[in-house]
Amino acid sequence: LSADVAAARFELEGTRASLAANTALALFDCRALALQIQDYQALESAQTELLHISTTREARGLASRADVAQVSSTRAQTVAKRQNLEAQYKAAVRALLVLTGKSDTAIGDAEITAVLPTPPMVQSAVPSSLLQRRPDIREADFRLRSTMASAKSARLDLFPRLSIQPGIGLARPEGL
Repeated sequence: LSADVAAARFELEGTRASLAANTALALFDCRALALQIQDYQALESAQTELLHISTTREARGLASRADVAQVSSTRAQTVAKRQNLEAQYKAAVRALLVLTGKSDTAIGDAEITAVLPTPPMVQSAVPSSLLQRRPDIREADFRLRSTMASAKSARLDLFPRLSIQPGIGLARPEGL
């Protein structure tokens, strides 16, 4: 029974670790998308300025209409890509809010910085020690122990049981 309880505890630990990992991935996705949106906004601004310059050059006879059309088309593609990234960002923020238990919060109220910090250093370890720390491996170990204990108990149930119970009693011979 204690092995079953330990296995359930490790299953819970594994679920918590999985939730933490999913939350971290969702936050990473949100931050990465926010950075990409910033990049596309800067690119869109530069392309708008380039479109203005191309239009001015065309008006003065220094550029062709095809040049303006090409710059305009490139800018339109950038705007479409930025809008697509913004939709992905909103979906990622919604997923993050659900994972953190704040699903009633508006997407605009979520404060997510567009910064990707330097990841922490990974400690070097022997692969076997990494496996021993994994909750799913620990859960499986205790489930195996529980099953082995149940099998041993079932095997012992095949043998007859002998129970000796001490007792004292008084008896009177009949017929006296």
